Amino acid sequence: IIEYEFLGKKMTAVESVVISVNNRNAFEWSNYAGLAAFISPDSQEIAAFAKDVAGITRNNLYTGMNANLQYAVGMVEGLRLAGIMYSEDTSSPYKEYHLSDKLDSIQYPLQTLQYLSGDYDELGILLCSCLQTVNVPTGFMPLEEDFLVLVKLGISPSKVLSNFASEDGLLIDEESDSVYLALSMASLSKGFTASYKAGSEALTKCLDRKSTRLNSS
Repeated sequence: IIEYEFLGKKMTAVESVVISVNNRNAFEWSNYAGLAAFISPDSQEIAAFAKDVAGITRNNLYTGMNANLQYAVGMVEGLRLAGIMYSEDTSSPYKEYHLSDKLDSIQYPLQTLQYLSGDYDELGILLCSCLQTVNVPTGFMPLEEDFLVLVKLGISPSKVLSNFASEDGLLIDEESDSVYLALSMASLSKGFTASYKAGSEALTKCLDRKSTRLNSS
């Protein structure tokens, strides 16, 4: 409704406007960076679960082993023991929808925790939320047949060989001076070792086979 004056006379114009509103779970993969909006580290229920698992992990930390790695181990095993498992979204399966322009439906982490299941992307969102709740930075990488969660280890590239036997299977970002390990959501229910192995193999295939280093050039 627009009210205005014309030649000293008050006028009113009414125009109908139609606005499309999607469900809060709706998502378009044209810009998958927007998937970060589903990550909910401040959710009360997610925080309660994640902090309980982190507390158990903290009481069993090994001196000399990367702390973020150990929290990732604890969180993956915590989700597995809680019964969280892969379940394909039959109405909008990840493998089909994330490669198309179709309107997808994504579960929030609390929904995945309540349902005890989710598609690859939904499991990844839940794991990212849990780790970020306990101050472990994460990222993600959607792949054609998998969804990788990237766990920032909090070490510089120069310290990699002080923590790992080799750089194989790690994402090394020279520009931000950061190192990440990759976890496969397709193998999440098999435990940390299987998820880490599958994630490392998938990451290696995505990057230069001769070097897993990223730099600004």
